[in-house]
Amino acid sequence: MPTQPNATAEVRWEELKVSGNDGLAKRTGAKLNSEELLMPEMGGVRLRMELDRYLWTDKDHVSVGQLAEWFTRYLYLPRLKNREALHRAVIDGASNILVDETFAIAANWDDTKKRYVGLKFGAGTAPVIEKATLVVKPAVAKRQQEIEKAAGAPGTPALGTQAISKAGSTSPGKASGPAAPTTKPPPNLFIGSVKLDPMRIGRDAGRVAEEVIQHLSTIPGAKTEVTLEIRVHVESGVKEGVVRRVTENANTLKFTSHGFESE
Repeated sequence: MPTQPNATAEVRWEELKVSGNDGLAKRTGAKLNSEELLMPEMGGVRLRMELDRYLWTDKDHVSVGQLAEWFTRYLYLPRLKNREALHRAVIDGASNILVDETFAIAANWDDTKKRYVGLKFGAGTAPVIEKATLVVKPAVAKRQQEIEKAAGAPGTPALGTQAISKAGSTSPGKASGPAAPTTKPPPNLFIGSVKLDPMRIGRDAGRVAEEVIQHLSTIPGAKTEVTLEIRVHVESGVKEGVVRRVTENANTLKFTSHGFESE
């Protein structure tokens, strides 16, 4: 198996022992999958990790076609099974409610107007992915969204233009009119908690993002924080290899807290 730990390292060959009673091809495929040397699937968060490591360090976006070329050319990148696996990873990332952990997508870049066309992120829906689809850094996408919202926001009346009722004025020897009623300030904080179906996390999280979070996070000046809490109980216990892999992935994904316990 040819491997390359990073972009500057020498390519080396690893010998892997495959065991079992199935055919050689099936045993080899199972071994490569378990060692993540061949990936039939990749999540949007994992794709973002690879983008940050090598692929867009000096770019604001990269096309899906370019990604497909890179993943088949460079050994230091994960070895995806096919182009469809890459497309599914892009769809997963673009529909993830944790936008800062993944990326946005766009149909193309308008160089004349200096803006992305068809910009989408965190929508919770499955977009159509093509070779020309652009994968965009979330900070860049949010900046365009804020600029466009500010440009399209209705103007506010200037100070001093409010009409003043004469009923509230006073004159010597007369009582003043009734005081104007005070208005209750609108709420400025939303806190919510919801259980998701573990077999349909993407679908349920997408609905939460589209029907709740999006309505609030797109308000100018809104500061959104989303925390995902995970609790998995395995009656028979978790094997050492899985513990190691999950722990490494949690560290890579910068979990604020994680760990295994015995009950």
